[in-house]
Amino acid sequence: MKISIVDIGSNAVKYKIFNSENFELVEYYREPLRLGKDAFTQGFLSELTLKQLAIVLERFKRVFSEKNIEKQFYMATSAIRDCTNKDEILSLLKKQNIDLKIISGDTEAGLLKEFKANVESYAILDLSLIHISEPTRPLYISYAVFCL
Repeated sequence: MKISIVDIGSNAVKYKIFNSENFELVEYYREPLRLGKDAFTQGFLSELTLKQLAIVLERFKRVFSEKNIEKQFYMATSAIRDCTNKDEILSLLKKQNIDLKIISGDTEAGLLKEFKANVESYAILDLSLIHISEPTRPLYISYAVFCL
């Protein structure tokens, strides 16, 4: 059996498909979509951006169906978490049979901490992509973290 995990972030929507028996990565795909541009400058996703998100996720669902992915998990971080219209976003996605989980900043940080505790060697590179591209809300910056 295979599972998919979709990560809805500030600058892209990504999915990973895993073999559920050994959690081997089968496929990775990244679709650029700048949700942070709306979320961090206006405080909400515009109608156009919300429509683009729905289209991307519907396309992902078709891919998962074609690949016989039995379990799908959808998660979002700060770009959705910080939106004033997050209830509208959740409602729209629910109509597409997408159960989106918005993870808290603490959970996000905890996942990184858990990763560091279970991996012998790692490097963290903070590129501060959002800070560079969204300088209008410096108090609400959520840094992009990449683990190598």
